[in-house]
Amino acid sequence: MEEYDDLVPTPEGNGVLELTYRGWTLVDDVVWTMGRELLVLDISFNAITELPPELGDLMLLRELNCACNKIPEFPKQIGKLRNLELLKCNGNKLSHLPEEIGECAKLQRMIMGENHLQTVPASLSKLPLLMELHLSNNRLSSFPPAISVGQPKLQLIDLTNNPNLKNMIPLQLQGNTEFIRWMCAKW
Repeated sequence: MEEYDDLVPTPEGNGVLELTYRGWTLVDDVVWTMGRELLVLDISFNAITELPPELGDLMLLRELNCACNKIPEFPKQIGKLRNLELLKCNGNKLSHLPEEIGECAKLQRMIMGENHLQTVPASLSKLPLLMELHLSNNRLSSFPPAISVGQPKLQLIDLTNNPNLKNMIPLQLQGNTEFIRWMCAKW
């Protein structure tokens, strides 16, 4: 935490904590102690370069917005966030996702565009409630077919602007969910 910042506020009565536009490179350690009250954490629009393993201590967390930072990876403890419904981490430097993310059983929406992802773990196929998967503007070279085949609730798959994926899914069809599902069913 930067010296000039005020004390970290406690979550509002509805469990929401917004810590945006603070210029932080690290999240203040006190945030990781709020596991019994924090339902929504918004740390977007900072300069955060790391999320520690203590992220997994926020077991009641339903929404995590860490968009527009400089995060290169998630700790494997993200898999402990079994109540997480929304993960918004677009505009970071993510190069990969841990397999443990497939343990976030209530995850419905993943917004991960504008990163450096080259692959996504097949464990995403274990997310029974996943409805939206946004992976545009990454460096994907493959997409696990199991993700779209076994998930009837998955309504949107956005792979737009992943040039290295063109051998699997043509560029002009990377935003077409039905085509992606059809291609994945063929493999």
